[in-house]
Amino acid sequence: MSEKNKDQDLEQLLFDVLDEGPVVHVPYTFSSKVTREITRRRNRVNDTRFYLLITVIGIFGLAIAWLALSMIDRESANGLLKVIVNYKWVWLIAISSVFALQYIDQRAINGLHQKH
Repeated sequence: MSEKNKDQDLEQLLFDVLDEGPVVHVPYTFSSKVTREITRRRNRVNDTRFYLLITVIGIFGLAIAWLALSMIDRESANGLLKVIVNYKWVWLIAISSVFALQYIDQRAINGLHQKH
């Protein structure tokens, strides 16, 4: 079965479900665009959940590491905390940059997929 026949079958199935044809002309690639948009939205939700999970795990891991270090040597743990607090903007910019690069990368990948 060719790609054209598959798209036509999908469009016909969609119109059968809707019980009437479209009022305006529907382009040939209508069904593939709808499918791609649904997939893109689902992936975006999954990506957001993944990044939030990684963030929570990372923060929890840092807290555990600091707690372990404070049990071994309290002064070193306090010194490390002071370094983190003193350079908080560097840490925030670095973490934000990673998320921004991931976002730009996803947008570029989605742009390439939409062109083909």
